[in-house]
Amino acid sequence: MHTVMDMPLIALAPVPSSNLSVARAPRGAAQHRCKDVLLATAAGTEHQTLHNQLKAEGYQVRQVFDGHEALEVLMSPSAPSIALLDESLPGLSGPDVVRCIRERGTERYVYSVLLVAHTGREATMLGREAGADDCLGKPVHTRELQLYLHSAERIVEMERRLAEARDRFKTQATRDALTGLSNRMDIMEILDRELGRTEREGSALAVIMVDLDHFKRINDSYGHPAGDTVISEAARRMSEAVRVYDAVGRYGGEEFIVVLPGADLQTAGRVAERLRRAICERSVATKMGALDVSASLGVAATKGDGLLSAEELVKRADTALYQAKEEGRNRVVLGSAIQPPVAAMAAASRLTEVHAEAI
Repeated sequence: MHTVMDMPLIALAPVPSSNLSVARAPRGAAQHRCKDVLLATAAGTEHQTLHNQLKAEGYQVRQVFDGHEALEVLMSPSAPSIALLDESLPGLSGPDVVRCIRERGTERYVYSVLLVAHTGREATMLGREAGADDCLGKPVHTRELQLYLHSAERIVEMERRLAEARDRFKTQATRDALTGLSNRMDIMEILDRELGRTEREGSALAVIMVDLDHFKRINDSYGHPAGDTVISEAARRMSEAVRVYDAVGRYGGEEFIVVLPGADLQTAGRVAERLRRAICERSVATKMGALDVSASLGVAATKGDGLLSAEELVKRADTALYQAKEEGRNRVVLGSAIQPPVAAMAAASRLTEVHAEAI
């Protein structure tokens, strides 16, 4: 194993990762769009009458006259939450539009109402089979339209609250409450995914284990609130010192794990040194005063071998971390790089040849 203290720092090139998050429209925007309605019917007097009725009720109306246009609007991030769709739209029928948005999925739930020429069981079955929420007979009466829209607003608002609750539960399930980092379960899932990608692409992958030195002394001398502040600040500094493609998680207590897609052992060593400096170069301000903090870091890496599980790679980094502690703390120790099978077999073959020549 090797110790890294003053290696020159280098910038890592961006590496595509499965951990990239897709930008989503803020949930609050959905609430305002409850009064935003898509009106999709053939052009004519009936369309204009419906448009006037909706405007009179205070709705923002988006008008289209073709089924393909309606589908395009409803699949967009800014789609209205309520859609009135004529069953006989040109290009793509109302039921077909609804069927498409249900099969493909949308950013938010779209409450869809089919405008049908004949009401009754047959029309209701047609709408339900397509995935529509309701059917409204033509010609549409103002009072009936009001009741349908008010019902749609209630459903849309309920769906919005349910989506927010799901988001909160997901955050609670995958995030560490103190630092906001990935929790142990989430960071290990990320590592598993990155290992899979490494095996498919034959790319490099490194893991850094980070442990704050003498953390028990901080808790014992200054109290747990000061310890929490130190952990939170260390987490923030590490998050700012890595690429957007990297992942930082809290492994437990004062221990963290960093996943570096595309980084070999030497590159990961430089990143680990950067993390060490980020943690220790400035004291941490707490209510008990400024505290000096340092960290020990262990590094392990692999390259498309398919032989190591996430747990085994972490164990190798943890072994290097233990050595950093044994050597006096506040340092980076590199574990051995793991060779892919082809390289390992080639090395073994060379050793056999040398042995044979010696004999």
